[in-house]
Order: sequence, then C-alpha cells, then structure tokens
Amino acid sequence: MNKGVIKRLTDTSWQELLKCNDPIEIYNSIVKIFDDIYEACTFQCTQNNKRDSQLWVNKKLQNELEKRDLLFRKWKSHPDNHNFRLAYTRHRNYTNKLIKKTKNEYQKKKIIDCNGDMRKIWNNINNWLGRNKMSVDSVIERYMLQDKSKSGVSDGFCDTFTKEIENIKGQHQCQNLFLDRKMYVRETDVSFRFKKVQPYDVLRVIENMDCCKASGSDGVRVRDLKLVKHEISPVIAHFVNLSFKTGLYPNELKVAIIRPIYKNGSHKEFTNYRPIAILNVINKIVEKIIVSQITSFIENNQIISNVQHGFRPNRSTATALSEFVDYVNNALNEQKIVFAIFVDFKKAFDTLDHDGLLQSMMECGLRGPINTWFREYLRGRQLAVSVCGTKSRKGNIKYGVPTGSVYGPVGYIMHVNSMPNVIKKCKSFMYADDTCIVYSGTVQDRIQEAMQEDFDNVVRWAHDNGILINIDKTKCIPILSPFNKTKIINIKIKGHSYDCLHRAHANCNCVHIEMVQSYKYLGLIVDDRFSWIPHVDSVCNKLRSILGKLHYLKYMATRGTMYLVYHSLADAVISYGLGAYGLTFPVHLNKIKSLQIRILKLLVDYNVKKSLGGDYEKLFKLCKVLPVEYKLRMVIIMEQFGKTDHKHERKYAYQTRASKQPKLIVPKTKNYYGKRTRRWLTPVYSNELPHDLLHTVQSKKHLKSLLRRHYLSLCP
Repeated sequence: MNKGVIKRLTDTSWQELLKCNDPIEIYNSIVKIFDDIYEACTFQCTQNNKRDSQLWVNKKLQNELEKRDLLFRKWKSHPDNHNFRLAYTRHRNYTNKLIKKTKNEYQKKKIIDCNGDMRKIWNNINNWLGRNKMSVDSVIERYMLQDKSKSGVSDGFCDTFTKEIENIKGQHQCQNLFLDRKMYVRETDVSFRFKKVQPYDVLRVIENMDCCKASGSDGVRVRDLKLVKHEISPVIAHFVNLSFKTGLYPNELKVAIIRPIYKNGSHKEFTNYRPIAILNVINKIVEKIIVSQITSFIENNQIISNVQHGFRPNRSTATALSEFVDYVNNALNEQKIVFAIFVDFKKAFDTLDHDGLLQSMMECGLRGPINTWFREYLRGRQLAVSVCGTKSRKGNIKYGVPTGSVYGPVGYIMHVNSMPNVIKKCKSFMYADDTCIVYSGTVQDRIQEAMQEDFDNVVRWAHDNGILINIDKTKCIPILSPFNKTKIINIKIKGHSYDCLHRAHANCNCVHIEMVQSYKYLGLIVDDRFSWIPHVDSVCNKLRSILGKLHYLKYMATRGTMYLVYHSLADAVISYGLGAYGLTFPVHLNKIKSLQIRILKLLVDYNVKKSLGGDYEKLFKLCKVLPVEYKLRMVIIMEQFGKTDHKHERKYAYQTRASKQPKLIVPKTKNYYGKRTRRWLTPVYSNELPHDLLHTVQSKKHLKSLLRRHYLSLCP
C-alpha cells in the first residue's frame, strides 16, 4: 500500500464536514479529499516482466536463497574445498525444504482466505495447474479490438445494454389494467420509521466490507476508507441522515461502472455479454445501512409472503426446495398427479417500472420520507461501460433496480410480494424471480382448469406490474408415481399473450407451454418421476471432475490443503440441495459415497491406505468426514430445529421401560414417496438418536456439533 496515501489520510481532518448541512457538498468534499491524495501520491514505475514474481517468497526465504547462492559462489571459487561444498549442500537441502514448506503454507492460506467462495478456490487451483482463464479485458482485446477502437467497443456495449431493456419494455406499453389492485394487494397498516444513523452503524459496515472489491466511478477505495474508518464514520453517518432529511442524493453515486462478461456464442457479438455493475463504495455503505433497517421492519411485521424465500433472513434455496419437495412427495404418497409450471421472467430485475416499484414499497409500509428518498435514489441513474481502461459515454437507466446493489433484491421481493395473492387454486414457491406454480389432483380436467386459471392470473399480474413472462423459457412438467399408470393426455397449458387476454381469448393462436421430462429448478434437476436420478448423475459428474483436479493437486499441495479443497469443493457439491435429492433410492446415493471414498483416498498417505486392508469405509472416521447418508440425516434433523411440526410424542398408558425414553410417532405411508416426507423422516431419524442427545441441545450450532460427533461414531 502507498505510504503517502496512508500518511495523508491519517493527517486529514474530517471535523469540518460535520458542520456542513448539504449532503451533496459533503459527498463532493469527501471525493475531492481522496482525489487530491491519489493525485499527489501517484507515481510511475517501470515493471520488469522478464519473470513472474513468486508471491509465496517471503523475506526469510529470500535471505536463505541469497545465503545459498553466496555459499554456491564461494564453493565454485574453491572447488577443491570440501568444507565449502559440504556447507553449500547442507544449506541447499535446508533451503529446498523451506521452499516447499513456505509454498505449501502460502497455498493453504490462499484457500483459507477464499472463505468457501467456489469461484476464488477454483481460480487458485487452476492457477496452480496452469489453467488460467482470460480476464475480461483480455477476451475483449482478443476478439473485439481487431477492427474496432476501444471507445467504439465501450460505446457499443453501452448502447446494447441500454437499448436491450428499452426494447423489452417496448413490447409492453399497454395502460389498461386487467386486475383491480385492491383485490390482490394486502396493504400493511404499519409504517416504516427511519432510525437516525449512528457512527458505529457505519463503522460496522466498513469493517465488514471486502478490501478486494473494485472502486466505483468516484475512485474511492474500500481499503483507504478502512484506514480512516473511525474518523470518517461520523461524516458518512451525518451524510446519510442529511440525505434522508433533505431527500437529496448525489448524481455521481447513481453512476454504475459496467464490465461486460462473456456468456456464450460468438465473442464478437455485443449481445453475448452480460453486464456486471460496479457501484461506488459510499453508495454501498448507504444502501447497507438503510436496507438493514428495511429488512428488520418487513421481517418483524411479517410483511413479505411466506412463499418468498429469496434474500430473507433464515431462508434460502434450501428452505424453498424443502417445502417444494415435501409438497410433491405428500401428493405422490396420495397417488395424485402433480403438475408444475416453472415461470421465467424476462430480465425481471432490470425491467421494473420505478413508479410501480415505489407503489409496491408504499403498500409494504415504506411511506412518506423513505418513499420520497427512494424516488430520488432511483431517478436519473446512469451507466458507463469500462473496456481496457476506456470508459464509454454515459447511458441513462430508466427502468429496474440497480444491478449489483444491496437494495435491488429487497426492492424486487417487495414488488412481487402481491403475486402469490392472485394464485388461488395452486401452491406457489418463490425464490426472488424463480417462481414455481404447483397443483396436485387426480382428475386431469380439473388440473388443467386450475393450472390454466392461475397461470393466466400470473400473466395478468405481470402485465399490470410491468414485468414480461418469457413463454419460450417457461416450462411445465407432470410428476407421477410409477405406481400411477395414468397417461397425461388432457393437460396442456397455454401461454396467452397480453393481446390475447385483452381480446378475451378470441382468435387465440397462443402456443402451449412446453412440457418437459426434467427441469433445473434452483440448481437441482427435477424429473417427471421425482426419482432425482438425473441430479445424482450430475453430482457424480461434478465429483469426478473434482477428483481429476485433486489427482493433479496432490503433487503440489499439503494434506491440509487437500482437506480444505475437499471441504470447499466436493463437500459443497454434495451438501447443496441434499435435503431434496438425497431422498432418492440408497443405490443411487451409494454412487456418491463411492466417489467420496475415492476422493478421501487422495487425502491420506500410502501407509495409511495400506493399513486399512481394503476396507476404505474406515476413511470417513479417519478423515472426520460424514458419508452422504449421514449428512442427509443431519440435514433433515437440523432443518426441524426449533419447530414443533412432525414431533408428536407417543403417549403411554402405563409406566414401562419404553415410557422412560418416549419416541416420536411415525405416521403410516402408502408408498415410498410417503417415506420421503418430513412428517415421516423427522420422527424416524429423531428416534434413531440417543435419548439424551436432543435434550441437551443449547443452540442450533450446538446441535450440529452433537450430530456430527454422533454420526462419526457410527462410521466403521
């Protein structure tokens, strides 16, 4: 880090800004202070690119390398001197061991610093294996700068990203509403009250920010803010309070720097790149402070619908999948046909109308000053595309929530909060913009009628709220038990266009929603038999890929690093969605278990493997890794922590030995789908545990520790 920047920042007095009553002037003053310091401390240097710098070489190792080279030159000057040769050889061997140790410690630290971030871990591994991906600028420089200038490419991306949204919104300019908003919106009676921001609120946010994140359009960096976090926290708190009080927000904080990331297709087409936004650091701080208050308000008052699992405390894709899977399994246990529609919204976050979004926020209790502040926050937003150090002209953003912002997801779930209310007959599951509509029954005509009616209501709701449904990517899937010999004949759902609904289906030429045999929902492959076999095969393929990587890596990393890689990669792949796909047949889970064993064999020495005598299942206890079937039990029990559902103790009429250790009642089921429901699994897995275990639990973390210890003790 530049020592001049550190000195000037620590010498800067920030107290004068606390006397200012204009938030825009405060922000401009902060940016000017940083700009002046950066300009004063900027210098040019010539970089030597003859050889790559070895980042793992520390000062101690550098000294030992220099000493080794000195001893080598001394021996070469006197080749007949055996003492010089012996001294060099001994120090060379010591240095080689130190090189290996230092390099391994560096690699281990790199993995630990990733904090479970899959992308960073894979980047490090690929770097060690010499499989580096091209950077954003390298891709563009290679494919797009051959016949275009840098400014031409950046302006081209800017035009593409802005016009793409305008073209989508151009398909929907109708002002005639289908639904009476009062019929499906449940406006809350409570109102949000903004709490004055204190310096410690800002300090906590700054401390938790990642120093590696890029700076925005104003150039202020996170690591520099952290240098003066105690001094600048009162200033930023004063800025936020003034901004909320006056309703003013600096225009520079509304500018997002866009980096185009290649998706697929031709590298030379602008439309084949995805925009990733980089927002200003101070803007992120303001958002995190205000959004934390909004999140507390909507959760404490239970404003968001229970079907929404996205971007909410104590909810995730795991909870969404758990409820979805449990609903389907219960229906299949009753020999019903389950029909699911997976709705795809076109650029959902980017196409929201600001007026509609503010109205939805008002209905969720964000009225008065906070609504006025967000109107100013959303107004006049701009983007500029950065390519190879060249920025494009600024483009206006007329729709949507800010990409990459903290507010965006929270604003979106408030906007779509009323959608479940138009779904009258079906069951809905939502994770942000991933929406699934499910209905179960025995009569196909009734299923057809209910699904068509509710899907039409969703289309009408989307029309009235300024969102477009992508019918081409919206899919439906019938799910049947193998015991049910019914053939799906009559169920065909039409994806009516807005014009068709306005014409009341007169002269309807709308296409049917495509019916598929499997669909990837929230990262899991759902098949029409609910067997989870396709997803298990997908997990196995990922584990085989990781296994191949570890075969190369075992020659370059320590055992400790290999353990970290296993838990960061293989264990993460197995754990995601295990509470859903883990309910497949044991024979398919054994495929994953065998791959676990193959990976664990790479984590131990040859002598350890030899001592096992071919019984490699002992590796689980030795490596302190749970096999997949015990991980599943642990997930199911952890899921039900603090809940009373499915936990009904058996009552005994007489005092017997069994009554001293009461068991939970296990309900009867009609087929194996019933044995995959939470109401059956929870008592069965709980009854298998020692009686004292569940009665000594102090917290969810404590329960996890106890379960892990118990299941490891059951391993051979």
